[in-house]
Amino acid sequence: MGTIAGNLSIKHAHNEFPSDIFLILETIDARLTILESIGKSTQMSLKDYLTYNMNKKIITKVSLPQMEPSKKIFRSYKVILISIDYSF
Repeated sequence: MGTIAGNLSIKHAHNEFPSDIFLILETIDARLTILESIGKSTQMSLKDYLTYNMNKKIITKVSLPQMEPSKKIFRSYKVILISIDYSF
């Protein structure tokens, strides 16, 4: 089982990683809260997170913007390709 922060950490370390979580959160303009030290945290966009020095820091919060349901609809679909080889 993975976590949102784990998925984003893979994307941070390997920008070419096709993270569906990153794409969804970036699309809706989510913000990350990064704990730098006790009592000191920083909020940033996902785009800024990709180049941020995460040495000895952790993601503590993912904030989603408040959206008015009557004005915005967001749907996301995940398509997976599975290849199974039954050769014997």
